[in-house]
Amino acid sequence: MEYITPEKMREIDRRAQKEFGIPATILMENARRAVFQTAMEILSEKQEKKVTVICGRGNNGGDGFVAARHLMNNGIDVSIFLVAVVRELKGEAEANYHRAENLEYWESSFNRKSAALESPQICLSFGERKILSLNRGRI
Repeated sequence: MEYITPEKMREIDRRAQKEFGIPATILMENARRAVFQTAMEILSEKQEKKVTVICGRGNNGGDGFVAARHLMNNGIDVSIFLVAVVRELKGEAEANYHRAENLEYWESSFNRKSAALESPQICLSFGERKILSLNRGRI
C-alpha cells in the first residue's frame, strides 16, 4: 500500500479543486465512499465482520465517523475510538460525530472494548498523521 503524506494530499486536493473545479465537499465524499467500499470488499472475504475505527479530532476523524456510520448501517460490528475528548472535535469530525450519535446502536459502538477491538478484520485509522491505514491482521 502506498502512503501519501498530508502535504502531498493537500496538494492533490488543491489541484483537483483549482484545475478541475471539483468542490472540496465532493472530494471528501468520494474519499469516504472509497474507504467504505474498500472495507466492504475486504470484509466480503471474511467470515467474521469486525472493524475498529480510530478517529482523531480533525477532518480526517470526520471521515472515520462517516465510514463507521456506513459500516454499521450495513450490519458490520464496529468499535469506534476517539483519541480526543468530544469537546475538542472540530470541523468535519464534530459534524459527523453528531450525525453518527443519532444512530440507535451508536452508544454500544463508541469507545467500547469488544470482539471488534480484540481481533478486528480491519482497523481504519483517521488521524492527523495518517490519512488511512488498512490492517488486515491484528492491530
